[in-house]
Parts: sequence; C-alpha cells; structure tokens
Amino acid sequence: MEHILKNIDYIDIIKWIHADNQLRNELKINKYYNQNEMYIECKGNLQSGYRRYQNLPNYILFLFNHVRWINIDNNKFSPNEILNGITNRQNSKYVGLVPVMTQEIISTISVDTNISIENINEIFKLFDFCEYPTDLTSSSFYELMLSLPQIEFNKAAELTKMIYSKLERYEFNKTYNDSVNKTRFFKEGKILVSYMNNLRFVNAKEAYCPSINIIDKKGTNIVAKGLRTNNARFIDLLGCQVYKSEYEVHKYTMSQFHNDFSKKNLINLFIMQKHILSKMIESEKKLINWKYILCQKLK
Repeated sequence: MEHILKNIDYIDIIKWIHADNQLRNELKINKYYNQNEMYIECKGNLQSGYRRYQNLPNYILFLFNHVRWINIDNNKFSPNEILNGITNRQNSKYVGLVPVMTQEIISTISVDTNISIENINEIFKLFDFCEYPTDLTSSSFYELMLSLPQIEFNKAAELTKMIYSKLERYEFNKTYNDSVNKTRFFKEGKILVSYMNNLRFVNAKEAYCPSINIIDKKGTNIVAKGLRTNNARFIDLLGCQVYKSEYEVHKYTMSQFHNDFSKKNLINLFIMQKHILSKMIESEKKLINWKYILCQKLK
C-alpha cells in the first residue's frame, strides 16, 4: 500500500478512492477501531477461553495520513503536513509558507478527475489535515516559525499572532518531536516581541515572557502575548526566557514632604503599586516593621 501511494499519481489515487466503495468505507473507520481477539489456555485435557477487546490502529488510514501522496505546487505531502484551508479559511493566509489545501486546489482536482467538488470534499474529509499551524509536524511547524520573520513584517506579525493565540490557550499541551528544523529554531529562531511600544522580531534568547517583575516594560523585549497565558508552553516550545532580574535601592534622595506623609498614606501608596511590590508585601502587618522614607529619587 505504501509503495502504491508513493508511486501512483495522486489524481489516480483520488479516482481510486471515489470508485472503490470498500476502500472508502475502510477509510471512514475511526483512527482506532475495536478488534476482538480469542485466547485459549490449555491445562491438561481442559480448555478454557476468554475474549479480550483491544483498540487497534486503522493501518490503511494511517498510511494515507502519513505517506506523501498529495501534490501541491509540484511537491508531494502527506495530509498531516498540509493545512486545511477548506473549512478553516484563515489558513489560506499561510499559502506560500506551508502547503495548504484550498478550495482552488479542490476545483482543479474536480476538473482533472471529472468528479464533483462535493465528492472531492467528502474524500478529503476522510484524512487528518491540520486545522491549525500548531497541528503541523515538528519539522513543518518550526520551518514555518523560521520563515515568518523573513517575509513582509505586517503579514509576518499577523500570522505569528494567530499562532501565539493558539499556543496561549490553557488546553494546548502539544509537544513536538526532535527535528532538524526544531534544533535550528532553538539556535537561531526569532520571536515576535513588543519593544518601546513597537513590535519586532528578536532572537528567542533575548525575548522574555510577560511578567509583573518587569519594571521597564518599554525597554524590554516582551513576547507579544497575554500576561498569564500559558507562559510555560512558550518557554518549552519557542525557547523564550523567564525574567529573573531583581531590584534594590542603592541610593535615594529624601522628599521634603517625608515628615508630613503618614503611615496610612504609605500603605495606600504601596497598595497602588502592588504590581511591583506584590512579592514583597503579603499584608499590611508586614509594613509595621518597615522603615518608611518618602523619596524624591531612587537609584
């Protein structure tokens, strides 16, 4: 079967699927299906048997999903390397960067095979095309991430944000196998960050996940994502950094209003600045033992 898929023109394969009801029904079976197996234990002249149910892979469907047999731009790809641009039209924006199955391709196949567009769509629904760029294989995903900073910036930023929005989701827990492109990305890949109120791409080693510990938010390369949205996945999958810098006062100039500023005012001031002092202040009781100095300048 694998040899057939690799060596027969994909137009003929589509015609074959359309004409062969038995093959089409086999491909309609879920990725895994129940298979009954009978085991017999022999003890002397006695026989006792039991039946076990086990989920076995649909091998034929597996081959169709993982063997490169679909032709896009004169190159062959497997369905798990192709974005679904039919039901997810946003994926058409990635045309030219990764293989995308579009309605235009479906129309061309329909003409070449003399099979209706509706039937071609039904055939391709049998296979596991990628609904999102994050569903791509490790090699394809990191190849995309490497290529995005090389294209026109506004388009690159838009497509990158679309990918980040998927990575940010709480339920996203995919991992990517080792691949040449993954290794290359962790060495030289770039990440979209906010810097001085502008977006730009920088090396992942110079990019930091958003954090309340970052005081200078304008002058730090902060990954263009939400503050508390799945930072761990960005660190694991894209190699960006955790901000660990600590701050301390080296020198201060006391304010002329220091003596007029009450302890209550100081507590209210600290509460206003809780995004900076949240790790230092757990309760107002802690402030009782502090030395309060109203400063005009800090270094």
